[in-house]
Formats: sequence, structure tokens, C-alpha cells
Amino acid sequence: MSQGFVLWFTGLSGSGKSTLSSQVAVELRKRGVHVERLDGDDVRRNLSKGLGFSREDRDTNIRRIGFVAKLIARSSACAITAAISPYRSVRDAVRGSIENFCEIYVECPLEVLAERDPKGLYRKALAGEIKNFTGVSDPYEAPLAPEVHVRSDLETPGESVQKILARLEELGFIGAHAGGLAWPYGGDLMEARVEAVDGALPSIALDAAAELDLACLASGAYSPLTGFMNEKDYLRVVREQRLESGLRWPVPITLAVDAPPAHGEAALRSPDGSLRGVIEVRDVFRAGGKLHVGGDVCALAAPEGPRSVREQMKARGWQRVVAWQPRTPPLLADEHAARAALEFADGLLIQPRDALVADCCRVLAERYFASGSTLFAPLHTAQDSPVLDAIVARNHGASHLLVQGDALLDELGIEPLRAQPMFASERVGGLASAQTAPDTGTPRAYAEVRAALERGETPAELRPEIAELLRAKLARRTG
Repeated sequence: MSQGFVLWFTGLSGSGKSTLSSQVAVELRKRGVHVERLDGDDVRRNLSKGLGFSREDRDTNIRRIGFVAKLIARSSACAITAAISPYRSVRDAVRGSIENFCEIYVECPLEVLAERDPKGLYRKALAGEIKNFTGVSDPYEAPLAPEVHVRSDLETPGESVQKILARLEELGFIGAHAGGLAWPYGGDLMEARVEAVDGALPSIALDAAAELDLACLASGAYSPLTGFMNEKDYLRVVREQRLESGLRWPVPITLAVDAPPAHGEAALRSPDGSLRGVIEVRDVFRAGGKLHVGGDVCALAAPEGPRSVREQMKARGWQRVVAWQPRTPPLLADEHAARAALEFADGLLIQPRDALVADCCRVLAERYFASGSTLFAPLHTAQDSPVLDAIVARNHGASHLLVQGDALLDELGIEPLRAQPMFASERVGGLASAQTAPDTGTPRAYAEVRAALERGETPAELRPEIAELLRAKLARRTG
């Protein structure tokens, strides 16, 4: 899992702390970072109710914020606070208690703050009408060596946000962005391969589904997971569909065993006994009537993963990428939706789920799509979850995902493109939907089209080349 950290915005009232902290939170969430904002006013109303504005009370308020922020960071999330926190000594004390701490000083001259102030508080404070006003009648001790120093009177909010994000990359709190592609889910790709496995290690047998999960874990397709889930992650996913870090996650990724192994390294073997990788066993727990082990994994071999696909996208200059994940051989309606998506995207990422669908999609891409407009990254997963499919697409660099139905992809940082059911419209003279044609029709699903093919018909919903591939499969099955 990615490490947690604290962003501590400090500066005078009206300097822009809240605005910047809000915008940084948005950008971090786009990268899959779980963020909790500790707004100064909210803390005053809830956590520090009853405290005044003496130095002692202000220090107590800041210590309370720091304590909560530390707990949030400990859970692998990001805590953001935008309190004035005027006194250097208590800020430094909070810094000393938190491992991953980034102080962001938002500076703005007093005269500019007075001009900006819509309530006229600075003018009143300067006139002596408001007592104990920080920066006027009460001291503000500016940071001596903040991790980030922004000038809100000289920089636009966008420039300041980019400066902050760049510093977080330098600190290693977030992964560096490459090629303008969508960030991996959770911020980093968790790729883990190993050249060799000690054959003397104790062995754990993988079933077919776990073998596919191992490949997805090791290639980075399941980022931010680094291995099979421990009990804490498992229980929270089952109850809330979230990891312990707070990130949304739809299904448990677990490894069942027959007998409890010792903690430490164990070899992972496929059903035929072949070595597939290694696991560092860190947790053994019982759930659903089975015994499970949790721990980080490495694989001996894995299919082409997100990193390689992203490098190809970057080489092509792609930034806006639509993922298409067909589960069945593509109909003309599916092709139409994919082609429409390409009208506003740089490229189409095709992620078929099995070999037959992949063969059909390759024929389609080679004959009916512009050269260089598509990339293939098949989905090698036994999991059946639209949310997990979206996470895998995002880890491969997709910014958008073609979907049907009402899949909820909130918090995943990928935009759904909902394909409308299409039918053969007599008035339009081709494929259309209820939104684009004056007449109506009944779209046929793939199962109906396949049944027609089995009856010897030539369905209008299929390209001839796709129909030929499917007929050949039917002939092999019945031969």
C-alpha cells in the first residue's frame, strides 16, 4: 500500500490556504489518493469547541489537529489541514510527531490581504477595532524552512497547486506523472516480478482463479494491491467495499490454503505443479469457512502489464484514452460505440476477456480502424466486477471507459462513457438508438445473434469476418 502523509497549510487569514488545500485534494483524489481534509473552522466547531484564542488554547487546537492528522496518515491516507497555526514551536512539535509531513507556507503581504478582505476584518484590526487578530495585533511566526513556499499574491492558484504536487513527487509521497496519462489507481504501479524461485521453499497451490489474480497483482493491473489481502483489508472490503486505506475496492483478492503455512516466503505453484512465483506470508486468517493467507507477491512470468502499455501510449503521445472491454465478440453496435469514442480520444485501449473475443477484436481493429488508433491489453482476470475492470483500465492509462448499464464508477478517477442500445433503423437506414432515430426497434443481444448464427442465418449485427470466425468455432465444437 502507498504511504500516508500530512499536508499542513499555514498562512494568514485570507491568504488562500483553504482554496489551495481544496484544489490539491481534488488533484490527489484524481490520482487515487484517499484524502481527508481537516478544515480549521470545522475543527473549531467539533474537535476544539470551547477553546478560545489565547496562545495556550490555540496551541491545544493545533495539537488536536495534528493528532487526528497523524491517525489519518497512519492508515495510508493523506490528511490536509488549512489552519492558520500561527506559532512555530507547536507546528514544529506536530512535525516531529509525524513521519511524512509537508509544511506549505501560503504567503501574502498584509496590504494585499487588506485589499482582498470582503468583510473588512483587516481594516478593522489595523484600526484597533478587533483585538488579538493574527498578523496585526497578534503575532504570526512564518515557517523558517517549509517544504513548499507559495506566494498567493504573485502566483495563480493553478501555478501554486502544480508547485505543491511537484514537491510531493520529489518527496516520494506521490508517484511522478508520466506522459499526461491518467494516474494509476492509488498513485503508483505496484509491479513485482522475480527472476527465480527457490525450489526448496514450502509450496502453496494456486487454483486457476488465484493464478490469474497472481498475474494481475504482479503486473500492476490490480494496483495499489501488492499481494493477496490480509484480514483487515478482506473484512473492510466485504463490509464496505473499501481497502483499509479508504480507497474503494469491490471484491476480495484472497488466497485460500488447505493448511496454515509458516510466516515467511513460500513458493506459489499452478495446479500442474509449475512454479509461478513467491509470496511473503504475513497473515493467516479464516473467512467464509476457508483458511486464507495474505502477503506481498512476485511472479516469475506475467502478461504484458500496465507499465509497458503506458510506455506505448506515451510514445504515441496519447493522453485521452478510452478503454473498451468487450466480454463477447463485438457486434456492429459495439463497434459503432468504440468508433464514436475515438472521435474525441487520442486512442482506444481494447481489453478483451478471452481468446475468441480477442481474435474478433483484432480483425476488427486491423480492417476497420485507423492504423495506430488502438492498443491491446487483454484482461487476464477471473473476477467479475465492473468496478475492478474500471480500476484495471485506469491502471493501464485509460481516462474513460465504455460501459453499458448503470455501473457506478465514483471515486475511481475514470469517466464512464455509456453506450446506448442500438437497433437497425429503417428511417435512418443504419444503426441508431432511441436518442438518434425517429423510429424504434429492438436491439438484439449477442446471445440472440449467436443463436441466429447457429441456425445458419447471417445476422446483420455482425461484420462478415466476425461471423466467419464464429462459424469456424461452432464447426469445431460440433465436429
